[in-house]
Amino acid sequence: MTKTGNKLSEVFSENRERLEAYAYYLVRDEEVARDIVSSAFLSLYQKKESIEAETTLSYIFTSVRNACLNYRRDKSNRDNIHERIKNQEGKLAELYSYTIESTDPKDLFYKDILSILDGELSKLSEEERRIFIMSNSDGKTYKEIAEVLGIPYKRVRRLAIKANEQVQKALTDYLILALPLLISSRFL
Repeated sequence: MTKTGNKLSEVFSENRERLEAYAYYLVRDEEVARDIVSSAFLSLYQKKESIEAETTLSYIFTSVRNACLNYRRDKSNRDNIHERIKNQEGKLAELYSYTIESTDPKDLFYKDILSILDGELSKLSEEERRIFIMSNSDGKTYKEIAEVLGIPYKRVRRLAIKANEQVQKALTDYLILALPLLISSRFL
């Protein structure tokens, strides 16, 4: 190590604790204070040729003070940004909560379910669609549907099961989400 390097090591050893205490006073964080002091000494070491030996200590104190003030300014900016983000998240959460609370759970997925149901019904044959509607909407039994349409009971049953499975498959995602809401709203 050079003579200048030895002098800087000496300055560091003799003043490190004082500088860390000073930095801590300014930033109120021990780890940050140590980092600032270490960075200031590293910067000083890199500029050792351009700094006069008599001004080394004042240079290092000034560097530490400036770094601490920069840290506080940056921390204040970060804190303000975090606070604004937190406030925005809170407002969004309130809006979502209000929207959900003001909406009847039965209506949450109603339009989507009707759209999917209409799409699936249009894919069914005319006979399957009539059987599906008579069974699910009109509440008729397979036997009653067979008598009205003049077709065998087993055919009605087979076509009704096929139509129900097709509609249920298309609605699976919505049924999984909607069912608990519908059930809970019924018991509230």
